[in-house]
Amino acid sequence: MTTGPEREPAKDGDGESLGFDPLHLMATLILGWLVPGLGHVTVGRAAKGLLFFLVLGTTYAVGLLYARENAISPDEHPFAFVGQLGLGLPTVIIVLMQRGAEVVTPDPEQVPKIDTGILFTTVAGLLNYLVLLDAFLWAKEGPREGRDGEGKDGAESSAAAPPTEAAPESKKEPPDAAPAATEAGPGDAADSETETTEEKAPAGAEGESS
Repeated sequence: MTTGPEREPAKDGDGESLGFDPLHLMATLILGWLVPGLGHVTVGRAAKGLLFFLVLGTTYAVGLLYARENAISPDEHPFAFVGQLGLGLPTVIIVLMQRGAEVVTPDPEQVPKIDTGILFTTVAGLLNYLVLLDAFLWAKEGPREGRDGEGKDGAESSAAAPPTEAAPESKKEPPDAAPAATEAGPGDAADSETETTEEKAPAGAEGESS
């Protein structure tokens, strides 16, 4: 199976490699803004992206259930709308649906629930800004497979290397004790007497001859 040529890494004005693909980085940010967690899927962290999607999506949905059509309003709640815009696709769809719709004054008894819904949707959007930052850092560092491969190779090489054994300590033997003086036995005494007698015999013979 043939594959196309690999895309060369982007370079700056001096011709040095940037270490990341700007197009992939932009796609990660756009997809992560439209759908929470989708940016992490593009960088190979699908499990983390699914977790963000469930948590932020549920928080945003609960806010909509509380406040309904009053949850998102760039005119009435401009500061909250800045945070709500963090979840791009749902917020944009709701704003487009509200265009031309009749403005309904909320019941005073429903104001606490509306405030709660606005809070939930705003928090979800603000948290997605942080999720986008995390996806941006992962996309800038490179694909996950390369980092995991390096980690696995390092772990395998360390596992394959035999454990180094400590050099055996050289045990210093105590100096040999001085040989104890042995006492002469009866046989040694007889040999010494025989040698003395042989030495004296020539001397006595010389005296008689003279």
